[in-house]
Amino acid sequence: MHARHVSESQLAAGSSASTRSDRQDAGEWLDLGAKLSKESRFAEAESCFRAALRLHAGNPMCHNNLAWAREMQGQVAAAIAGYEQALALDSQFLIARRNLSRLVARGDPPERLSDYWWSQAATDHCTLERLAECMAAALISGNLALAFEYARVHTALRWGSQSYPLGNSGRLPQTQPRITPAFLTTGKLRHDIEQFEYLQRLGRIGHEFNEIIQRYHRCLERLAPFGEEARLALNQSETTDIGEVYNRISHLHNTARVPQALSDTWDRCAAQERYSSAAPSLLVVDDFLTREALSGLRAFCLESTIWSRNHYAEGRLGSFFGDGFNCELLLQIAEELAVALPRIVGQLPLRQIWAFKYPTAMSGNNTHADFAAVNVNFWITSDEANLDPDSGGMIVYDVSAPKSWRFQRYNRKPDAAKAFLDREGARAINIPYRANRAVIFSSDLFHATAPVRFRSGYQHRRINVTLLYGDRSGGA
Repeated sequence: MHARHVSESQLAAGSSASTRSDRQDAGEWLDLGAKLSKESRFAEAESCFRAALRLHAGNPMCHNNLAWAREMQGQVAAAIAGYEQALALDSQFLIARRNLSRLVARGDPPERLSDYWWSQAATDHCTLERLAECMAAALISGNLALAFEYARVHTALRWGSQSYPLGNSGRLPQTQPRITPAFLTTGKLRHDIEQFEYLQRLGRIGHEFNEIIQRYHRCLERLAPFGEEARLALNQSETTDIGEVYNRISHLHNTARVPQALSDTWDRCAAQERYSSAAPSLLVVDDFLTREALSGLRAFCLESTIWSRNHYAEGRLGSFFGDGFNCELLLQIAEELAVALPRIVGQLPLRQIWAFKYPTAMSGNNTHADFAAVNVNFWITSDEANLDPDSGGMIVYDVSAPKSWRFQRYNRKPDAAKAFLDREGARAINIPYRANRAVIFSSDLFHATAPVRFRSGYQHRRINVTLLYGDRSGGA
């Protein structure tokens, strides 16, 4: 819309502004309000946006811009209400969604975070996407505690079951419909059977899971003719039989903070010196966590039914920050790392936390780089589980992904990475598996999991934890 000139003197007309605005196009008031906002004249911009709103109350941009002007004047609650009204008019309005995500991530209202998002989920099909944006914005802002709360709500909404979670009211919230269809995989089914039996031995779940375990075995039988890598959607019978448990959280281990998470046995200053002087930027730290932290994290990973990412090859399973891989102990580790290694990660935002759990044997996963500045990767399964002390860990190459490569190429195209590394004559650095060993390195470096050969038995599955810090420069 072409905007005709609107004199700023009109703003001073007070009660007569509404009469004059009736003769103006709402777009003109929006244009003038935007101009005043750029000059930080937010009170005057608010008057413009109010005038536009009177002319076109159904325009989400009017609500968004008015909310922005009010936010800039410190009217946080009113700004949140304005952004939400814009989204009520258009749930796909990206500008308003981002503004709301950024504002809520500052830690301002709504105060009852869980109740707020449960109520949103009842009417807004974009709630999970909005929650993910809030979680990411909180991480970027350095508010780890708030990001953790968003992650917990996101986990409950997306992966909750009739067993988890119980809200403050003592009632089970309604489980969200699946965002994407759940797929049966051999690796996931085998893992879950082992985990249920492990939880039964610990007394965490009861005999009611006996029938569920039998149903899982029947699902395995259906997959058998299709091979180890088959992925089949649940049919109607399987949805009825296991749909409320499969890829749902039926048990979550309560993992509290410990007196100290990072071990005192390694020298923080020396570690930072080694990292800054190394070529490539690579640091290995043994005895990374205290015994209490290592034991707590192992219990969390072994007991919590959070391993929902089952699209990886060879039966490898993943869990991310918003999937349930979040607990007070992980938050404590991230907080202590920022203090312990200020020159490596202290000034960088935490972008993601994930974990992977492996089958007994695996050939090694694809070579890739990550979209971050620094990887902190550590292993928590006991050494006695590893049958090959010279392998089972990580291979890091001394060559970085080209800055011009986009994410899909350097992260998802292992053949392209291999060809590039061959051309560059890259050197492979083998870092053998050791329990409680951390490998800290530049995320630009190509890397891969080394071949895995561990003992059979659920508690012997290889588990690695990764924290990603900062952004990769260049590429997209």
